[in-house]
Amino acid sequence: MKNNRILNGEKVTRIRIYDYHSTPKIRGLSGGQINGETVLDNNGKPLPYNKIGELEGPTHIEDQVRRKSRSK
Repeated sequence: MKNNRILNGEKVTRIRIYDYHSTPKIRGLSGGQINGETVLDNNGKPLPYNKIGELEGPTHIEDQVRRKSRSK
């Protein structure tokens, strides 16, 4: 499984966004860029990376390896 995100056939690049002059202040939002332009919502604010597009490739939950618990 790949962790790349795709929006309208374009690969989304992960970026960190800091905006101390906005209200509310944005401190370290993980956003996305496509061809050098930040992905924004209808209000002109950056979208979180996890909300942009879809994950590349199929995601089958039953095929993923489960982590073993580390409890003793």
